[in-house]
Amino acid sequence: MASQNFRVRILTSVMLIVPIAIICYLGGFYFLALMCFISLGASREIHRLLVPRGLKAAREFLMACVLLILIGAYLDAEYFMVALVGSAGAIFTLSILKGRKDISGYSSDVGMSLVLITILGMMTGCGVLLREMELPVSTEPTAFFLKNEIGFFFVIIAFLCGAVNDSAAYFVGIWKGERKIASGISPAKTLEGLAAGLTAAAIGSVVVNSVFGSPFPLWLAILFGLATGASAITGDLIESAIKRNSNAKDSGTMLPGHGGLFDRFDGIIFTFPTLYILAILFF
Repeated sequence: MASQNFRVRILTSVMLIVPIAIICYLGGFYFLALMCFISLGASREIHRLLVPRGLKAAREFLMACVLLILIGAYLDAEYFMVALVGSAGAIFTLSILKGRKDISGYSSDVGMSLVLITILGMMTGCGVLLREMELPVSTEPTAFFLKNEIGFFFVIIAFLCGAVNDSAAYFVGIWKGERKIASGISPAKTLEGLAAGLTAAAIGSVVVNSVFGSPFPLWLAILFGLATGASAITGDLIESAIKRNSNAKDSGTMLPGHGGLFDRFDGIIFTFPTLYILAILFF
């Protein structure tokens, strides 16, 4: 049974590689549509998990907030901030109005609503901002398919290094994992798996940098990989905490071998703000 699930997991991942790579290359509206698909699909999954724990906000309202934030990011960083702050303000206000006669559960409702729009609005919105960056990286012919944009490079780092981090941590954890790092959240997470994931992410980043004509020095490529790996691990643990708190094994069933969209893209979602911050700091 375990080997069959392993094969299904690999097959699903392979089937996702080509369409995601093409969409990352095209950028623009196509990348926005990908982020909307992931975010809105994962919103449904998280909403279902949190309702039994006290979330009262309507699913459609929260999905609309997520969509608004993503569209704001596509337009400009300033619109992104306006949409993010406006959505948070709407959650606070509508929760008060809805509970005028009975305010019990206000804090948990607002808190869980903000968690949802932060993870699936703000973080994927950073992914849209990252892809829209147009700072020239290199004029060398070997970097021609960068299309003179740094954004394409960074979203490839996010998806590839996030994925190899997850896979390396998963397989090494099963093979040699002994020392638990967060048994109360995810019993399967081990120190050996964490080290393997970070190493794989760093190597993946160096490989991508080389394939793209080495637009960045080696130390910076390694930094991108390590930061991406650490962010992916954090995202995976946060998703595990949400599922454990809701007594659920998976967030959904859309992707065979993985579970739901949030199960597959949880770590990758958390890499976007990290890489966006690094891009701002260094460029």
